[in-house]
Amino acid sequence: MRLAAALMMFAAVAVGGEHPQRLSLIVVDPSHRPDSSTNTAWTGGVALEYSLGLSSHLSLDVRNGYERHIDYFYTLFRPTHPPGNTQSLYWERRVTTRPWALSATYRGNPLGRWTPRFSAGVRYVRAPIGLWSSRRALVPQYHTPHFDYYDRTSAQITAGADLRLSSHLALRGDVARLLRHEGTAYDRRTTGSFGVIWRVR
Repeated sequence: MRLAAALMMFAAVAVGGEHPQRLSLIVVDPSHRPDSSTNTAWTGGVALEYSLGLSSHLSLDVRNGYERHIDYFYTLFRPTHPPGNTQSLYWERRVTTRPWALSATYRGNPLGRWTPRFSAGVRYVRAPIGLWSSRRALVPQYHTPHFDYYDRTSAQITAGADLRLSSHLALRGDVARLLRHEGTAYDRRTTGSFGVIWRVR
């Protein structure tokens, strides 16, 4: 994934050298969790995105980020004393990933200070590289406990908008959706993000 992204960006430089280039610092799905048993007060992530303009409307974007999320899993055990029925122990686990994304982005005509954006591309997430588990008696009903983690490659679409503050600075907001049937605790189907854009040229 990284090699393919590097080759595509290198090939695009000759085409888009005279068009806008942008750097974005992005915050992804921030969430406060005051009752976390792993002392994970905040979940979500940050990402850095480089956008190489191919024309006045089209660009090629590559992104790398750092994210941490909460997952739940369970173990089964049988007490030694009666009645001895099989029971479940639930655990909370903090998982850490560094996702990559490569996409083509179309920027529409400005509407005042606002510029709409639409992107389509590929997102790649390796299996979580950081794990920290802690016993938890209660698991929220909307969470499904997991056991195994694995690499995920998904098609992704994004809709967003930029708010221009100056000739070089803008704010951005995005909603991204994976084009697959399932999500995981560390790679959700739908995510929201916001950030700041610096126009390099």
